[in-house]
Amino acid sequence: MDLAKAMELEPDSIAPYLNRSACYITAKMPDRALSDLDEALVRARDREDSISVFVNQASALFTVRKFDVALTALDKALLLDSTSMAVLLNKATALDELGKQEEAYTITLKLHELFPVDVAIMNNLGYQSSNMKNFDEARSWYEKALKVDPKDAYILSNLSYIQLQQGALNDALDSVERSIRSNPNNSYAYRNAGLIWQAKDNKAKACDAFEKALSLGFTTEYGPEVADLRKNYCK
Repeated sequence: MDLAKAMELEPDSIAPYLNRSACYITAKMPDRALSDLDEALVRARDREDSISVFVNQASALFTVRKFDVALTALDKALLLDSTSMAVLLNKATALDELGKQEEAYTITLKLHELFPVDVAIMNNLGYQSSNMKNFDEARSWYEKALKVDPKDAYILSNLSYIQLQQGALNDALDSVERSIRSNPNNSYAYRNAGLIWQAKDNKAKACDAFEKALSLGFTTEYGPEVADLRKNYCK
């Protein structure tokens, strides 16, 4: 209601549309977010405004896994600023999801050279390494990131998956439980917890974790993997 009032008071301002679109993205309402971002783009006054719109468009499209469309928006942003960290990080994410891991990794590694202590960049390098099955390298990136921010829930969750792949089940469980304590609303952490408990042959706890992941919207954000795991394992 406050943002709607702001739109009435300043109909040509881009800020209320950007802020409301961010609320819609958080609420997992990407269609409404994209509608607001179309309005914001019409009102964009300069390069910075337009870049913000394109980045938010990509974020909204990520929530519905339309990575190819998101990539188009990010490429438009790069025409305006080829060195934007936010745009390049998001482009690398889109490329990775589209199966272009090496291209994504190259972009992110260049960003790491420019911003060597940025946690988000190290997290992305770990995730991309994991997708290429380079688990030792992925673990190294996550551990470097945790030295900067030991309580980052997403990095702890990602590290737990790597530790699972390496057979370090107790370490994996410790990492994912720390992740959940830091952010109890991350559906992906519960997915990882379910996989770890499955590997430890604890069906009850695995299925409870899968149920929690689904209740937090895993399928909407990441696809049917957990629903399939529950169907095939939790009988």
